[in-house]
Amino acid sequence: MFVAAFALSFAACEEASVENATLGDREHRSFNDPHVPTGTGPWFEGWYTRITDEGGSRSIAVIVGSHKKGGGAYRPGMMLAGYIGVLISEGNGSPTRSFAVFPQETFMLAGGEPVTQDPDLFSPADFEWNAPGYGSVTEDALDIEIPGVVSVQASIGARLPWEGRFSDVGPEDLIALLPVPLCWHVSSLGSTAEYNYQIDGEELVKGIGAAHSEKNWGKVFPLAWSWGQGISKQRSAQFVYGGGKVAVLGGLTLEPWMIGYRSPRLAWDFTPAQLGTVFKAQADACSGQFDLEAKSPTRTLRIHAQAPLSSFGDVSIPTAEGFVPKSAAESFSARIVVRAYQYSPVAGLFGKERFIEETVFENAALEFGADYICR
Repeated sequence: MFVAAFALSFAACEEASVENATLGDREHRSFNDPHVPTGTGPWFEGWYTRITDEGGSRSIAVIVGSHKKGGGAYRPGMMLAGYIGVLISEGNGSPTRSFAVFPQETFMLAGGEPVTQDPDLFSPADFEWNAPGYGSVTEDALDIEIPGVVSVQASIGARLPWEGRFSDVGPEDLIALLPVPLCWHVSSLGSTAEYNYQIDGEELVKGIGAAHSEKNWGKVFPLAWSWGQGISKQRSAQFVYGGGKVAVLGGLTLEPWMIGYRSPRLAWDFTPAQLGTVFKAQADACSGQFDLEAKSPTRTLRIHAQAPLSSFGDVSIPTAEGFVPKSAAESFSARIVVRAYQYSPVAGLFGKERFIEETVFENAALEFGADYICR
């Protein structure tokens, strides 16, 4: 879901950019492990998995998170208040059914032990988020139940890694290596998945599909944001974007965006850490529409997203005081068109655009949050 939670000072990363550098091999993904809450808070960490059905338009998403308010240092193994969200939609304009609970006790494990240090970049992820009485989420499984309301179980298979310039870092690029207060990591753009779910009083539903998995951690979410994600049939193309308004020191507001787009032909990323990259965004949640353009000196990506207003469901978000219900809205019925362009070398930098390809993602995810939501 989750919005890109962004750096306060991404400009410091720009000169450190190194093309084709790597951090370990592609199987290392330890940013997905839990982090140690910093200082006295506030602090949160959350995981998001969305499964799109292979044979139809159905989507199932599970969101779990833990939150620590300000005051007092974190102690390994301590219980934290949390949030569980389950979103289910049949797509094609259907409403997104939203179910939520706010457990007072959650805990996180890394390697089967309470979290005592931040993840090691060069070790595979091995974590568990657990809410007693409600279930758990691990690197490769979902087992969540809101008793008497809804239950979801899923087995997550081989991951489809981000594989950017720094394959373990994900969409934030070099920004993720800084001690920034808000972070976004994508573990998989489209893992294989088997799932089942049951809404109270209804039939058990089973299926197979593709799972997009990501997480956020830090202090609080941005002041306003949009997030979008999609996987094409047969998992041949994937994309995700996130961004919005972030408050920085002195009352200044920045609006950074991050994008990843993969197709059989292209593997493009756009971040504020890339020199010469500019973004232009327009959000209109009351019409269910979002447009984003990312332009670098040699290429452009344009994203147009549209979803019926009736298809959005509620999502809770972390604030300084904890998770707040109905502070974001998400649809799984978005039609998102991604168009890619390059510039002719003969024309020079920012020369005439040359159309490369267009990919249409049906029943994609579109989210608006905080000040971007329709009031």
